[in-house]
Amino acid sequence: MKKAFSEKLYGFLWHLLRKPIEWIFAFSHDDDREDEPTLIISNHVTNFDPILVAFSFPGRRFHFVASEHLFRMGFVTKLLTYLFEPVARRKGVSGGDTAMACVRKLRAGKTVCLFAEGETTWDGKTAEIFSATGRLAQMGKCRLVTYRLEGAYLTAPRWGKGIRRGKMHGRIVGIYSAQEIRAMSKEEITNLIQRDIFEDADLRQRENPVAYGKRRRAENLEVVLFKCPACGGYESLSGRGNFLRCTCGRQWEFTVFGCFAPAEPFETVAQWDAWQRRQLAGENPRFRAQGLSLWLLEDDHGQQLLGTGELELKEGVLHCCGQNFRLEEISSMVLITTKRLLFTVGNSYYELKAKKPLCLRKFLLCWQKTGANEPVM
Repeated sequence: MKKAFSEKLYGFLWHLLRKPIEWIFAFSHDDDREDEPTLIISNHVTNFDPILVAFSFPGRRFHFVASEHLFRMGFVTKLLTYLFEPVARRKGVSGGDTAMACVRKLRAGKTVCLFAEGETTWDGKTAEIFSATGRLAQMGKCRLVTYRLEGAYLTAPRWGKGIRRGKMHGRIVGIYSAQEIRAMSKEEITNLIQRDIFEDADLRQRENPVAYGKRRRAENLEVVLFKCPACGGYESLSGRGNFLRCTCGRQWEFTVFGCFAPAEPFETVAQWDAWQRRQLAGENPRFRAQGLSLWLLEDDHGQQLLGTGELELKEGVLHCCGQNFRLEEISSMVLITTKRLLFTVGNSYYELKAKKPLCLRKFLLCWQKTGANEPVM
């Protein structure tokens, strides 16, 4: 059977780009050369993860579950669709249709990659995966490969700017046959996947320190860290160069080993973030962000501009570019990269877009305080 031109082009680009990208990311990886239907489940750390994981599976066309926003990018969308035939998923919205699309590809003999956390990590630790992941693995009736990206967080942190070369590895953790998966319960499979793909960047650095980057290590750290432990102020932090500074005068260097100097009161981003989230749980601050646009997203991947201006959270209400939404009316909310906040109200799906990286995460955390839970796949 002849290969389609899209498959040939995929193979050509795979070979053309592999060495340059491996060098850029200082990326090494395990290889799996078995040619059979496979569900690959990996932790999610960077926006480059689908490409990096694909390098471990030579000679095999790769299909991955992609955020819906990738289908609204014009020529880039056409190219990705042509090469990868990705499965679209609206983040923060029930993924039943997405799961069935994955199952159809697997049963057709294809290879599918799923990042089961649903979003890239903020603090270097693998988040809890969707509870229905085990069910999807069983429905695929195929081989399961668990995959872990190591060293990726400090190479290209979600909040950061640029790539910091150090050491990165793509590890094939487990390979499980369809028969093995069929013999397990859905909960056992989900727990197995969670165990296999779990990564803690700080723990890895303590056990085997690696230097990452020389310049701009603290750029955009205020995207994830929004409360100063010295003065208690919100929205007073700013990351520039290698330093995170507060308007109160305190500053911390973000070192090549991914920790703060001085290491007081927190040594790592994860420790600082855990503290600020606990603080936020008992407070109701007023948050603002400038330079955003509000869009209504349509079922055919179209979008309609509703307004531009300021985003403000005050007394449980999101004031968005001239429109107002009470937090308890929002049924789902999720962040894409550092500049896009998506949320659902009733049957309407909205997206807030920022012109530059902003700390939109604090709005998400305030919404989560209402008791809302992310829907499962």
